[in-house]
Amino acid sequence: MDTEELTLCSQTSFSALNVNELATTPLRLCPNPARSETIRMQGLPRNRPGTLTLTGTDGRIALQRALTTNAAGELLIEGSELAAGTYVVELACTDGVDRRARLMVVR
Repeated sequence: MDTEELTLCSQTSFSALNVNELATTPLRLCPNPARSETIRMQGLPRNRPGTLTLTGTDGRIALQRALTTNAAGELLIEGSELAAGTYVVELACTDGVDRRARLMVVR
């Protein structure tokens, strides 16, 4: 999956997706670039076990957690948890569905 497949989201809300929809829907990160606010990740599968990993350009893992979505099918990350920089956001589900996007954090 190409890390350039990033779609900036609008004010539109997206439901959690099933695995077939996930295969054709890009991972959405709002806002991007982010500052210290909450970052919303949309286009996530609902009830799919997996891992979310943010890796910095230096190759170090900045954040890793189990995939859990809220009622709107979004995963929330506090931008204040991340240092300024560029990250590859990788969603790896145990059923083999993987998604990647790029996130920029600025101060």
